[in-house]
Amino acid sequence: LDAFLGRLDSGDLSGALDPDKRVMLVKEAESYKWQLQQAQQHELDKREKIAERAVGAVTRQIEAGVPLTVESWQDLRSKVEGTTFSSDFNALVTQERDVQNVLRMPIGQQEAYVQKREATLAQDGGTMVDRANLQRIKITIETNKKELEQAPLLAAQRLMGRQFKPL
Repeated sequence: LDAFLGRLDSGDLSGALDPDKRVMLVKEAESYKWQLQQAQQHELDKREKIAERAVGAVTRQIEAGVPLTVESWQDLRSKVEGTTFSSDFNALVTQERDVQNVLRMPIGQQEAYVQKREATLAQDGGTMVDRANLQRIKITIETNKKELEQAPLLAAQRLMGRQFKPL
């Protein structure tokens, strides 16, 4: 369309067409160009929303303490690639590993880990990402403790990834 507009303005078509037809073609070409730009922007906005929802889903999954499957990670990564959320997603991958490592520790070690990280952040300051990750770990540990106290069978099923028969 840009090449066609150039031909209409100063190229071989500029003198070949009567002025009314030339103006009509210029307006029509500009209209098509605007429509294409709007469609492209709509697709970009749509991908950004999908990526935002994917990052939100990963965050909720991490806070629940349930590890994601490899297929889930690949699906979510495909939704996030090429968007502004790709760096956030990469950080969440690391945070999910941290959370799962902490959840595999005994409760006492989990609490000691949180206290140690809080002390380190208080001393060094840390970044907002570090603070958010620590908060996510704390929430997950608290949820895990409540579930262990109130529904140990469900907690075991979640942690082991398989079904158990009730006693």
